[in-house]
Amino acid sequence: MDYPINFADQLAQHLKSFRKSRGLTQVQLAMHLGVTQSRVAEIEMNPGKVSLENLLNVLAALEVRMLLREAPASGETFLTTHTKKALTLAERKAKTNRPILNEKDW
Repeated sequence: MDYPINFADQLAQHLKSFRKSRGLTQVQLAMHLGVTQSRVAEIEMNPGKVSLENLLNVLAALEVRMLLREAPASGETFLTTHTKKALTLAERKAKTNRPILNEKDW
């Protein structure tokens, strides 16, 4: 099953769910990854603060893979984490008053 992720907050709930569905505790996952239980808790709570390499290691340990898929050219929506209102790409760009991707983001 696909789980579209537009924001790191959305990933947090899935990481915990995948771990639990595999019957793993945070301690067991930590032992598999070679980190502490508190580190696994941090990753689950805030996956946006983890390096891509570490995130991919966690996903591999959970037997989950990341898939990049090109979004439709028009009408793509993004859910805001605070209002849960669907925003089009143009609305999101206008709200932030800056381009979605700029040189800083690279």
